[in-house]
Amino acid sequence: MRSAAESLLARTDPAGEGPDPEALLAALDQYLLFAEEHASAYVALMRSGVGHDAEVAAIVEDTRARFVARLAGRLGLAEMTPRVRLALRGWVGFVEGSSLDWLARRDLPRDELRDLLAQLLVATLMAVDAAPPTAA
Repeated sequence: MRSAAESLLARTDPAGEGPDPEALLAALDQYLLFAEEHASAYVALMRSGVGHDAEVAAIVEDTRARFVARLAGRLGLAEMTPRVRLALRGWVGFVEGSSLDWLARRDLPRDELRDLLAQLLVATLMAVDAAPPTAA
């Protein structure tokens, strides 16, 4: 499991520094390709494996945390505030959930899912920068 996680992290680590839309698209392509190539294991892990094995759960959570840290670094987010951390972690969860649905249905081309995920990251980052709503 750790080897698969390291392979996924390596495949989705774009070259270069700083924010780069093409690098994000390439990383998302690689993520979706990895999920597609290992569909049975990916689905089993994300749907049930995490809750049953503490060691597997730790590997998955570590991988998620590394994705979040990488995103924050690439985006130049110097401070990992709770707002930034939660937004990026939520986006990673969205990527996972969307990937599961896509693998089950295959009713959207991979490049369209990739573009949707990239657009949602932009929207997520815009929400992080927006002022929080105030209670009435």
